[in-house]
Amino acid sequence: MDERHAPVLMEETFDLLRLQPGETYVDLTAGLGGHASRAAREVGPEGLVALIDRDAESLRQATERVAREGAPVRAAHGNYADLGEHLDALGIATADAVLADLGLCAVQLEAGRGMSFRDETSLDMRMDRSTGMTAAEYLNDVDEAELARVLREYGDQPGAGRVARAVVAARSREPIRTAAQFAAIVAGAAPRPAGRSRTHPATQAMMSLRMVVNAELPSLERMLPAALARLRVGGRMAFIAFHSGEARIVKTYIDRMRGKCQCEPGALDCRCGRERVLESLTPRAVKPSAAEVSWSPLSRSAVLRAAVKVAVWPT
Repeated sequence: MDERHAPVLMEETFDLLRLQPGETYVDLTAGLGGHASRAAREVGPEGLVALIDRDAESLRQATERVAREGAPVRAAHGNYADLGEHLDALGIATADAVLADLGLCAVQLEAGRGMSFRDETSLDMRMDRSTGMTAAEYLNDVDEAELARVLREYGDQPGAGRVARAVVAARSREPIRTAAQFAAIVAGAAPRPAGRSRTHPATQAMMSLRMVVNAELPSLERMLPAALARLRVGGRMAFIAFHSGEARIVKTYIDRMRGKCQCEPGALDCRCGRERVLESLTPRAVKPSAAEVSWSPLSRSAVLRAAVKVAVWPT
């Protein structure tokens, strides 16, 4: 099986979402429609599958795939941070289940996107190629200190300052145009890991660059309350994260909305105004089984968290 096409944590996700015939399922990261096609079979012809994705080509393929399963499907091209606007445009007031798989899909790994270390074509990295700054434009303009911060905070890049200096020095000689060029600069500047490692030395830097170009963490922070607001009481939401920053944002949000106090440790009184709107379905994050990791190594960093809405929000 091609790991790029295999939906991660499929059984675990749908065990938690518990979709029923006739329900409305919203997939915030349609990808190639792997999770959504499973949802379509579960909600059936009386249900509804809504697809949202920033990548127009992925969305087209996902829509065609889901339509073959027989459930009605509606699709919106755009950032899930604008979820409310997308659902309004699709004529959907509330959802029974919401899912976001925050990983990449196969289309985004194709040549010309700049997501692969060996890509000698344009360093783009935008999930929505119709808008925003490309990764090459960002790299050739960003301040050295800001680039070091992004590498450190988004990717825990070893030697982030050294890598940022190397990027600035390289672009002073010639513009950085390709992913392969950027990866080579990082590999030449980053500290060598102890022992033998199969991980490319530019893995964390490439991830950091992709995340900042697509504003992934700010988009996730905007999407979570929008998803909760559109979920019916009793509805379920699930999120599959591959990056520690994403996983932390999801966990923190679920904790806050299930009424866990967010005040500073040692505070005498709770002043955070906590409300119990969600109940966590995953006290501990769900991770792929050893069997899944064996046939899909890219799944090894995935973590799944889910929750059920138990009260109207905002109150």
